[in-house]
Amino acid sequence: MTSDRVYRRDVNSELEADLFAFYMDSESRRIDELSKKAVYEGIGLIYDIKKERRKQRVLEYAISLRV
Repeated sequence: MTSDRVYRRDVNSELEADLFAFYMDSESRRIDELSKKAVYEGIGLIYDIKKERRKQRVLEYAISLRV
């Protein structure tokens, strides 16, 4: 891997700053992905709940017709 970055003076602190920035960027992306996943799972749960409630209403209606 090559880099266009030129390090001057205190190479260790500059490298540390670059690594920290890279870490923060990757953590930010990971959090973003987890957030999206949580939203999609939440939407899926809402649809599942709606389907179950609809099934329950249909079942209750069918039972009321028998009586």
